[in-house]
Amino acid sequence: MRTKLILLIFVCTAAALIFPGIPNTDSLKSVFRLTDEPHEVIVRGMSGSALTINISFGDEEVEQLIRELKAPYPLLLLDMDWADRFPEIVEMIKKRNIPTGLLGHAGSEYEQNTPLLIGQLEKYEELFGSKPLWFRTSDEFFPTLYAMLFGIQK
Repeated sequence: MRTKLILLIFVCTAAALIFPGIPNTDSLKSVFRLTDEPHEVIVRGMSGSALTINISFGDEEVEQLIRELKAPYPLLLLDMDWADRFPEIVEMIKKRNIPTGLLGHAGSEYEQNTPLLIGQLEKYEELFGSKPLWFRTSDEFFPTLYAMLFGIQK
C-alpha cells in the first residue's frame, strides 16, 4: 500500500513537471502580433476576432495578396502615402469591397503635428468617398490628446 502511494506521488509530480499547466485563456488581449513585417494583427473584441493587415510598403506582393484574398476578408489598414503611390491597387481593393481603415504614422508624430491626422483623413475620404471607420497608429500608441478625442480607454 505504501509503495503504491509513493509511486502515485512520484507519477503525479513527474506529470506536473512535464506538463506545467494549461495556459490561462480567460484574459482578453486587445492585440496579438503575428509578425513584424508585414504587420499583421489579430484583434479580439467582446464577441469575436478579426485579422487586420497594415499596408505601408510593397507593390507586387500586395497586388498578389489582394488578388488571392477570399471572403471573409481581413481589415486592411492603409497608409495614405502608400495609397498615393499605388492607386491601381487601391482601385482593386475598392472593386473587391475589401474593408479598409486608416493606418497613421507613429503616435508621437500626432502630438507635435496636429494637422497630420486631418490631412490623412481628407486623403482617405478623397480615395474612398467616406470617412474611415477604423484608425490605428503604426506603433499602436495613441497620444493622450487623441485618446480623449476618440474616446479610447487606456
